[in-house]
Amino acid sequence: MESKSEVATEALFFIVVGIKGRWKMPFRYFLGKADGELQAQLVRQAICLLSEKGFNIVGITCDGSYANQTTAKNLGCSLDVASLKSSFTHPDDPDKEIFFLFDACHLLKCVRNCLGDMKIIKHNGEAIKWRYLEALHNIQLTDDLHLANKVTGKHIDYVKSKMNVRLAAQTLRNNNNNNNNNNNNNNNNNNDDNNNNNNNNNNNDNNNNNNNNDNNNNNNNNKSSVIFQ
Repeated sequence: MESKSEVATEALFFIVVGIKGRWKMPFRYFLGKADGELQAQLVRQAICLLSEKGFNIVGITCDGSYANQTTAKNLGCSLDVASLKSSFTHPDDPDKEIFFLFDACHLLKCVRNCLGDMKIIKHNGEAIKWRYLEALHNIQLTDDLHLANKVTGKHIDYVKSKMNVRLAAQTLRNNNNNNNNNNNNNNNNNNDDNNNNNNNNNNNDNNNNNNNNDNNNNNNNNKSSVIFQ
């Protein structure tokens, strides 16, 4: 941490958030810059203090900054895909594991920023290129179309709205959901046709039953029939 004579340029906050209850509470804060090793020590202290007061700590959540990644490693987590370990041992209870989670909203923005800044991301041996989104946006502007997606000028010029999670999510969203909706509509149409056929068959059966009931009523006026639909 920075010395008391220096003006703090950063602040580290600890907030306790309920999982089942809708509440959250600021717990501790530290002014100044802290590296991953120091942050890991502070996290352990916070867990111990809260546990002493009866809190059941099950997880830690933070953004994906380099310092926080180092903190996770110092706590005992592994970020290597081949040996991924997303939990660490409770400092006061060796039989309990605490999960370490990176905030999904921040990760969405990081992926979008990486794609926009680097212009290309490799995934499973295939290239995902930012210019595809730019080309799609230009086609929609030129032809005055909107092809079942959320891409607008705000999504392409994202630098002005880097903190907007909604824009990042819409940029990376899977538009195959539209195809699934079309398939569902086709299935619904098929179901309607089947229902019509079933209704016709049921109507024929009901007519036959009514005719039989009429014959029975003619033979025995003291009996009555009830049809439930």
